Amino acid sequence: MILPRTHRPSSSSPDADRPPWAAAGLHQLESGTAETKRMYAAPEARGTGAGQASLRTWEEAAQRWGIRRIILETGSLNHAALALYDKVGHARDESYVSGREPRINGALSKTFGGR
Repeated sequence: MILPRTHRPSSSSPDADRPPWAAAGLHQLESGTAETKRMYAAPEARGTGAGQASLRTWEEAAQRWGIRRIILETGSLNHAALALYDKVGHARDESYVSGREPRINGALSKTFGGR
C-alpha cells in the first residue's frame, strides 16, 4: 500500500456527539520513516489513556504501511507530552530539523521490529 504524505488525524471520544478527546496525524518523510504531527489530548482526556490510544492506532497503521520508524518533536519542557511518548516507547533522539535548539525542542523516535 502506498502511504500518502499526510494522513488526517485519528481521534477518539467516548461520545460521538462530543469533540474528540485525542487526535494525532502521521506525515511520511522518506521511505520507512514518518513523523507524528498535531498530537493533542483535550484537558479532560489527559490521564485517561486517550492519547496513548490515538498514538497506538497510528503506530499499528504505520507498521501495516511499511513504516519502520516514527519521529516527532515536542517542547523540551512539555513534561506531560514527554511522559506520554515515553510510555509508548519513544526515546530521545537527535533533532531532525536543522537549527532546532534542543533545550527548547525535543526530538524523539521509535523504531518497530528492532530495526
